[in-house]
This record gives sequence, C-alpha cells and structure tokens, in this order.
Amino acid sequence: MNQVEKEKDFFYYKDYPWVVITLRWFFLLLVFVLGLYIFLDFKQVLAYLYVFYAIFCLSLILPLSRCVYCFYFGRFCNTGWGKVSAFLFEKKDEEEYLRRSSFYVLTYPLWFLPGLLALFELVLKRNLKYLILFCGFVLLWLSGKFFLKWVCCKRCNKKDFCPEVPFKR
Repeated sequence: MNQVEKEKDFFYYKDYPWVVITLRWFFLLLVFVLGLYIFLDFKQVLAYLYVFYAIFCLSLILPLSRCVYCFYFGRFCNTGWGKVSAFLFEKKDEEEYLRRSSFYVLTYPLWFLPGLLALFELVLKRNLKYLILFCGFVLLWLSGKFFLKWVCCKRCNKKDFCPEVPFKR
C-alpha cells in the first residue's frame, strides 16, 4: 500500500470510544498509584505533595496548557479530559495549540520523580523490593506510552503536529 492509499484510509476520532478512554485511564492510574506507593514508602509528606501536585496538574496545568486550545475541547479525547475542561474553562484559539502546549512540561514530574525515587532507593538499599518497584514503574510507564502512541495518537486529529508524541503517517 503506497502513501496515497494510506492517507485515504486515515481517519481520526471526533470522540474517542469509551474502551480507549478506559484503557488510557487504566495505565495512567496504575502508574500514579505505583508512584504514590513509592513516595509513601519513602516519606509520607512527599506522598501528600505528590497527590497535591497531581491534582494541580490535572485541574490547571493540563486544561490551561492543552485542553482549551485543542480540537477535542468539549469532546471525549483519549482521556476524556476535553469534555471535563469544557465545564471548567472557555475555548481558546486552536491556532495557539503548539505555542501554548509548552507549559505541559510541568506535568512531567508526575511521571519522572517516582521513577527516579525508586531508582534512588534501589541504589541505596539494593534489595529485590526496590528492583521490582523500579522495574515495575518503568514497565507500566512505557506500556502507557506505547498505548498512547499506537492506539490513541494513531487516530488523533492533532497527531501530525503534536509536540508530546511525534507521529508521522
């Protein structure tokens, strides 16, 4: 099949199916819960800060840096958050999507800090528990990223110019 035929076969979701949204949340919640466990195991106050930062990211950073500029604002995107954002904020100019989405980098600590902390604990304590925590966290995080790229991004309206997961048809 040549490139022209592939482009004819391309379609994007106007609203993502519930099965995709559910599986996406499954991966996100597993990574978050394991990250929370890693923080709780290290220091309880850090776990509280992690939860607070996650709520901050989901309620302000994500919607204001991505959702309000996105095609999926008011629709079900791969997380369903486009629908939620429409209840909280007003739609902004979609042309600003790429320029404004750079603030999304502020959500990265949600995924990197638990992995780094698990690695730190592994190096410090050198036992099987921390090896399993570190490897489990990395495996879950990567599985979620692969699901995002090969299932969610594949049918996304913004896939050709998304700064998060570059994807070429």
